[in-house]
Amino acid sequence: MINRKVILSLLSLVLLSFAMPQLKHLSNSVFTHQIRILHPAFESEGGRTYDLFEIKNETGQPVEFYMDVISVYCEAGVCQVDTVRLFWSPIGTFLRYELPANVELEKVEGKPFTNEDYELLSAILKDENSRFKNLNLSDIVKKNEVEHGVELDGYSGATLVNFKADASVDGAALTCFALWHYANGNVRDHIKRITSQSLSSEKVEEYLESDDISFKVFAINWFNDKKVDSGRIVETVVSNIHEFPQLLKVAQPYFEGLPTQVYFDVMYSLSQASNNQLRLKTLQSLKSYIAEPSSRDYFDEILKHYSQVKDYQELNVLLELMEERNSASQDVICFCFSLLKEDVVLSRRAYYYLNSAELTKKEHKRLERYKKKHIEYL
Repeated sequence: MINRKVILSLLSLVLLSFAMPQLKHLSNSVFTHQIRILHPAFESEGGRTYDLFEIKNETGQPVEFYMDVISVYCEAGVCQVDTVRLFWSPIGTFLRYELPANVELEKVEGKPFTNEDYELLSAILKDENSRFKNLNLSDIVKKNEVEHGVELDGYSGATLVNFKADASVDGAALTCFALWHYANGNVRDHIKRITSQSLSSEKVEEYLESDDISFKVFAINWFNDKKVDSGRIVETVVSNIHEFPQLLKVAQPYFEGLPTQVYFDVMYSLSQASNNQLRLKTLQSLKSYIAEPSSRDYFDEILKHYSQVKDYQELNVLLELMEERNSASQDVICFCFSLLKEDVVLSRRAYYYLNSAELTKKEHKRLERYKKKHIEYL
């Protein structure tokens, strides 16, 4: 059998022979970065060095990145190897692929890709959670006893994995595998690092205003890494979270790194949200935050925003927070007594809070009446 490392080295030379002539026509706005790429097809080598090209606009800000890769890996030397140019956004999101002029990708028995195949390949490469994410080369390549040592999907038609119709290009699983791991591998981390180092604060603010939530995530992480605590930036991040509650998970480390009073102001704002999950995550953040607010009444004010709570999980975390940070509050006791009129799930949680609180004789009698009425649920 032909030595695998020799074949892969030859394929790399083929790739360079395709790619290098194209670079002569590039403008001065293209910059080259040498990076180490990891790929399951050559994981035993510990990665390989590739040229990653960064395209910048007239103001020096990154617009997109691209890298030339080979379309398929093949130990038996029977594969048609083409150069494919992959493109990413400045934050590492895969955008598209391009082929050299007059080049067509092939699948089983040398059949060319159809337009539908190219569209499906594009969709697969853009799917960060594609089936190929958790596959290795050995899942695609079927080894047997023939002289050449392997049979390959795309040439024999064999595969060890059954794919749904939209999960792989039929007869070209190895090509999909190779390109997916290039498009969604550690090149994205390299791109994020390069972009992060070159962006201006003003440009990152534009990212925060983008319609693409992935740009918002990048911006919040950037502000966190740079320890930016501008009031305008914080306000914009909070505004984004009210619109996109899922961003709170990303923003929480940023908020917790802000000055203490700023953090509590942010949580106060978020506790007024109408989204239940956002209100819940705000409580969870407050519960895990160590420092104390400057105002004694802070948690009583937070409590007012949850006066109409109907969700048990939300109520439970709220009362856990009050038990830990505001246990002496008469406002919390009044709030819990008001909940005794609610359904048994909510009222029982309120009962347990009151049962361990310091109550007046009158309040104890009220609690006992509830207990007698609902003893079977307690």
